[in-house]
Amino acid sequence: MIYRLRKWYFDFLTPGLDYCFVYFADVQILTAKFRSLTVHLARPGRVPTTKSLPVGHCHEELHSETDRSFRLSCGGLELGEKSCAIDVSGPGCSVHLRYEGLRGFEGEPVVIRTGGRSKIVWRPLQMRYRVSGSVEIDGEAVEVPGFDGYVDYLESSYLPPVLPVRTLHWGRLHHDGLDLVYMRAGDGTGSAAWSRLSAQAGDSVTECNELAITNGHAQGGRESLSSGGYEAEAVCGSGRVRVKVRHAAAVQESSFIDHQNLKSGVVRYVLKKLTRDPRSTKWLSTADVILERGGIGRVFTNVPLIDEFALL
Repeated sequence: MIYRLRKWYFDFLTPGLDYCFVYFADVQILTAKFRSLTVHLARPGRVPTTKSLPVGHCHEELHSETDRSFRLSCGGLELGEKSCAIDVSGPGCSVHLRYEGLRGFEGEPVVIRTGGRSKIVWRPLQMRYRVSGSVEIDGEAVEVPGFDGYVDYLESSYLPPVLPVRTLHWGRLHHDGLDLVYMRAGDGTGSAAWSRLSAQAGDSVTECNELAITNGHAQGGRESLSSGGYEAEAVCGSGRVRVKVRHAAAVQESSFIDHQNLKSGVVRYVLKKLTRDPRSTKWLSTADVILERGGIGRVFTNVPLIDEFALL
């Protein structure tokens, strides 16, 4: 194996619009391994905070085809489709969260290939989790008594300099009657794209492989969504899903390299060259969603949405 990236992403959004995510990344280049554990908290009216916890020693144990655990110097992770647990702590930060899957619907993965053996796989583990526990950053604590949350998994064996994806759109929302997640990866030229939208409203499930993003803007020759929002539309058989996104506030603007706590300028420079220094913005937004199936439509308005646009 020359290169492999694995990344698990966990989040929750409270009724008061506090947004928190945790991601754990495991990168292997030949025999060298690099791991990072990042915690981010954004609360309305306050400056968002990001912490990178020291991973140090790491031991991985596979329990089944889909369930595994990691023992780290800062704590541990239990990762599974039906349930997950995060128990980690470090300077100025502690996370103790339990994710219990709801509804049992698992979105289908997106697999990106351009020939050869390399591929990218993105997969929601489940559409909605019930999240309980607590998060504390710099003395600021958020109690989580059972909020809605989301988990997905990304794996790539493409070396970053030859990664076929240049732009990425992603979003997820939960409502009393609706769970929805979408992803669209583009090659930056408009000639190739890989996408998927999954939605569940009651017992009705819609899954579409073709997602179009419109009303974006161009910036420096590359697509940008720094404006007020955009529209996403997916059509599959007798079903159609339209999502109108209105950005309210940027809850994270980041570079992968910025989170690595690298003291060496040389190492930072080399990693930026190897990874193309990907950058992204996550937004707290509101969305209007129209679900149409068999001539029957359902409308959901002003639903809180977390969405992201990345340049890779």
